[in-house]
Amino acid sequence: MNYDEMIDQISDPFQMQKLAPLGHTFLMAAAFGKHKLFELDQNQHFFANQDLYLNESKGDYKAAVFKSIPLSNEAVEFNDSLSSSLFSRRSIRTFVKQSTDLATLSFLLRLAAGIKTDKPDVTKVQRRMHPSGGGMYTLRIYVDIRNVDGVDPGVYLFNPFRNALELVNDAVENSDRFELHNSAESFDIIESTNFEILITTQPRVSLIKYGEHGWKAILMEVGHLAENLWLVGIGCGYSMYPCTCLNLSKSEKMLRIDSRGEILLYSLVIGFSDSSQTQ
Repeated sequence: MNYDEMIDQISDPFQMQKLAPLGHTFLMAAAFGKHKLFELDQNQHFFANQDLYLNESKGDYKAAVFKSIPLSNEAVEFNDSLSSSLFSRRSIRTFVKQSTDLATLSFLLRLAAGIKTDKPDVTKVQRRMHPSGGGMYTLRIYVDIRNVDGVDPGVYLFNPFRNALELVNDAVENSDRFELHNSAESFDIIESTNFEILITTQPRVSLIKYGEHGWKAILMEVGHLAENLWLVGIGCGYSMYPCTCLNLSKSEKMLRIDSRGEILLYSLVIGFSDSSQTQ
């Protein structure tokens, strides 16, 4: 059974697919629906072709890019007290306009989601700072830059193998961000925050390997990654709030993705607030 057949065979007893176009809700439908378990020969097929599938899942990291911004490796001021971050963590929606530098953003991405080696190699399976089912790392991190010193606004893909931000879309307007959040994020927040981290999944490989359990591995992975980003972000002095109520049709245009193969799951809107200065 291939990926397209799996998606097509997901039953939808609650008619959830009617709530959104283009099958955006297939992950939720999978939680309630039933489809065939993968048989032993299909699992054997995956393991026999594991290198092929894993290389396929990293294709976007290997591709040539129009514009790449190397991330900094310099040390930044950081509060590494886990207990302090846990007690300080809360959703903040009132921000003060204050610039941030690329070094701090770089540190956040590297510590929360980077690769655990000083010799990244896209051809190999290399562990990152968050766990992933089968070491497949189906998640992608996009950064919507709004106010970061030295970086033009726009949407960038975080490439952990190159330790770089790679330009995806430089034509993003505040009206696009407003629509992405289904009008729930005010223009004041958009204009006063520094960046937004948008987490997507490319679920094909996980679903091929784990069948109906693949979506569970994906959701566990996004939870671990989001926790890293939030706790490290607090240590960097940022304030933020999470969001999953996102306009998925709009995300296709902003991130320039195809929802059949890549789906936006989660976001963190990040900036500074009066409370963040005392965290």
